[in-house]
Amino acid sequence: MVFGEPELWVEPDEEVRVITDAGGSRLEETGNSRARFYVGLTSLIFASVLLLWSGLTVVAAMPEEAPKLVNGCHPHQNEVVLGGNPPFCMDGTGVETVNSIEVSEDQHIREKVTDRNGWEHEVEYRWEDMEGAVVYGFMEGRYECFRFIPEWALAEDWVVEDFEEPFSFPDWCGSEYEDPDSRVYEPGAHPHDDVWMYEIESSGKGEFSLYAHKITEQELLFSTYMSKSLVEQERNAMGGDGDVSDLGTLCCTLPLGLIFLLAADQRRQVFFIDRKANTITKKRAGSWPSFSTVWPQIDFSAVKLTRKVREQYHFPENGDSWTSYHDGVDVEVTTKGSAKTMFFFEDEGKDHVHRKVLTDLMTMMGVEGELSIETAAVTLQHIDQKAPKEEVTGDVADINQGSLIHKKGGPWGYGSAQEETPVADQPLKEQQSGDAPAGSFWTFDDVEKP
Repeated sequence: MVFGEPELWVEPDEEVRVITDAGGSRLEETGNSRARFYVGLTSLIFASVLLLWSGLTVVAAMPEEAPKLVNGCHPHQNEVVLGGNPPFCMDGTGVETVNSIEVSEDQHIREKVTDRNGWEHEVEYRWEDMEGAVVYGFMEGRYECFRFIPEWALAEDWVVEDFEEPFSFPDWCGSEYEDPDSRVYEPGAHPHDDVWMYEIESSGKGEFSLYAHKITEQELLFSTYMSKSLVEQERNAMGGDGDVSDLGTLCCTLPLGLIFLLAADQRRQVFFIDRKANTITKKRAGSWPSFSTVWPQIDFSAVKLTRKVREQYHFPENGDSWTSYHDGVDVEVTTKGSAKTMFFFEDEGKDHVHRKVLTDLMTMMGVEGELSIETAAVTLQHIDQKAPKEEVTGDVADINQGSLIHKKGGPWGYGSAQEETPVADQPLKEQQSGDAPAGSFWTFDDVEKP
């Protein structure tokens, strides 16, 4: 089964050509429509405005003079000294209300605390004294353990480096805990009541953060300390006062500008076919660089043509939704063992419309002889997301016989509906195929085509 839409949809009145020259063997679109030109121009204008705005924002945010280095803590912080350590910057002390403390015989604690926003939360943990430290194992599916240094274990001139030696947590850390409903709790005093407990976090560069808390019968107090040198580094990196709000608009203008810049590239698509490397590569025409897509491991011996009807639902913003049917030929290849529809040549059921291009394309892919077009047993659906899907019945044979109405205009479905004209009354549209260069960055042949 073939999945996905074709990489190139060729409409009945659209011209493509097959070329083999010094630039390689390729299938390419010919000419750029006026609509494509205006889309590219509009996108380029939007991209220019957004990128220019982004550049001006960056320039405006740059200081006219080199910023002076700042010293000290943030204005909202206090400078404090703990033991024999270099100064710390303290954010202040937070306070929460303790509603209840319960303890169990197996050294578990359950606390209920109301935070500053009025929300009550409950926490359970196991504790154990170990070598001048206290281990708390919070019950998060398993015991998640942290080491705290009680203030009574700190010497008068203590330094953080005293606690950087390796520490072994108890065996129960990381293990699953028993069902808490089976544990018996009773009201009681906290085993470390009214004791400041310190948790140490190192930056690895001789700078530290300390997280301290103390619990009493009525309150839970907590504070954060950060090395003064670390705070000064952050302040200087942020321009002294840490105000970077002027650059916030870049989060929107810069990505949007790049998106519009990519959309401005409306050059013709070119598909390079390399039988030696067994690849098909999609690029944009011209010498300027462009993003490319490569399909490797193409089995050119398995290329086949299949006649199908592609069904598309249209969602106009105003008005009733409608459905269009597009009869044509799929060019299917096999890449890395999977089927892939590369091209769809819409021909309204008339084999002669794209016969010359298909013949040249098959020859370039190494398929010799008369064209052999299979008939699919299904109708492929393409849904335009602006209107609800309609239920459609019928088979491919009925569609091929002209019993359905075609909406002219290819996969985008613009134009009014008209009934199919017999083949005999249709003029034969000559296909262009032969040797020609790939074209420059902007070419506007066939500019009269809408």
